[in-house]
Amino acid sequence: MAAAVTLFVPALAQDGSALASGSAGLSLHEVHFRLERMGYRDLTKISREHDKLRVRATDAQGRRVDAEIDPVSGDIRDTEIRRRNVEHANSEQASWLTMHQVLVKLEALGYRDIEEIDREPDHFHAKATDARGQRVRLAVAPRSGDIEGSAARPAPRSAPCTSGR
Repeated sequence: MAAAVTLFVPALAQDGSALASGSAGLSLHEVHFRLERMGYRDLTKISREHDKLRVRATDAQGRRVDAEIDPVSGDIRDTEIRRRNVEHANSEQASWLTMHQVLVKLEALGYRDIEEIDREPDHFHAKATDARGQRVRLAVAPRSGDIEGSAARPAPRSAPCTSGR
């Protein structure tokens, strides 16, 4: 099911988190706020994959969906209703931080270029760049936002050379 909806939101501070180094796209804050204004809630995943953003959330009609969003315009390129409307949420997760609170906490701890935040059954995980410039995968405590674990991630592969030699 494709939808061509442009999302609108009030302007945010200039220091919003960039999705990826050198990206001219929307910040994670902007994406989150725009989705909320459209009636989306319960975001459990947001990630940047090359030229698109992927989110998992509950839409305004109460359906669990995966949505692909243009990272520059904010247009919803495509949505797919998940076969199971049940996420791995439980009553204990009701006391967890929201995805946006985790994002704010990671930025306050000095992480940048946050590429992904995903709610798992017992924690959040995120992919970001730390204060030393190292790409890391983080395990984040669901109630406090404290970092429970960190592992280095490999540098992105460089584009293949296309010279005519």
